[in-house]
Order: sequence, then C-alpha cells, then structure tokens
Amino acid sequence: MRARVSSPLSLEVGATFVPAERWVLNPIAESGPMIMDTVSANWLRADFGAQVGLTGARTWNGIHPYALIGGGLVFGIMEGASEVMAPPEMETFRYDISTAPHIYVGFGFEVFPSETIGIGFEVRDYLIRLSAPDGFLSQQALQAFESTGGPAPDASTYQHNPEFGITIWYYF
Repeated sequence: MRARVSSPLSLEVGATFVPAERWVLNPIAESGPMIMDTVSANWLRADFGAQVGLTGARTWNGIHPYALIGGGLVFGIMEGASEVMAPPEMETFRYDISTAPHIYVGFGFEVFPSETIGIGFEVRDYLIRLSAPDGFLSQQALQAFESTGGPAPDASTYQHNPEFGITIWYYF
C-alpha cells in the first residue's frame, strides 16, 4: 500500500511471504564442510519505505519515474529442521532465520492506461542481515573451512536479494 504525502513523496508499507528452501551445511563433516540436506525456510518480510517521484506528482510523456528506499524486518516462519543437525552436539551449528533486519533501494516507473489504473515496473535490492550460527565460528569449524580452502564465515553479513516486480495500482 502506498499513500502520497506531498508532491514528490509517497510512503509505503508492504508484506511478502516467501515459501523457500535452503541447504543444510555441516561444517565439521569428516570430509570437510558439505551440504547434507535441504529444508524449508519460509519467511515473511515486513517493509516500510518511501517512494520519491522524480517528476513530482506529474508524469513525463505518460511515464512516472521514481526512486525507492526503505527497510524493515524478515521473520523466519515454519522453518524445517534437518535430521542431520538433530543430535545435541550439532545444536550450535543449526541455522534459523529468526528475525533479521533489512534495507532496500530501488527504482521504477509507472504508466497510466487510465486515470485510476497505474502499472508499475520496478527493481529493488534488499540487503538482508544474516548471522552465522555460533558453531560456524568455532575453532573446529574454522579449521575445517581453512583446510578445504573455502572462505571462513563472517559472524554477520548483508546478502543482496534483487527483486523485479510488475504491480497494478488502483487510485481512488
């Protein structure tokens, strides 16, 4: 949902549910860090942001270009569990999305086939902060990553998640 607050500025709120899957990585497997399983990793993203119309409230040749910026939270919901990570000694290696902050930037344009209908085309890049499980930062796991020549995990990092969208807007 988006509401105009001034000529160039609109505020928006949104929510997105994504059913997804993720790989389960065992960093201390005997043959080195390896993918052991695939589990569900469903998540809900809640956004709050601003759209800045580059031409104000007007259009340029029937096109309304705009820039986007915002942020919010990602919540892991209905996350699957792997039997590979079920033993108690693997607890520190279990990953869950939990709650993670994100920011986004983007741009787009809207065309108007009628006075009450708009069709928006946009690109956004969501930067989601992910944290590694504590076990991935243990001496044992770091040595396993080093022995295979793989990169050591960071305690937390922002991951790029580009999104392309086509939206139909109804104005009243």
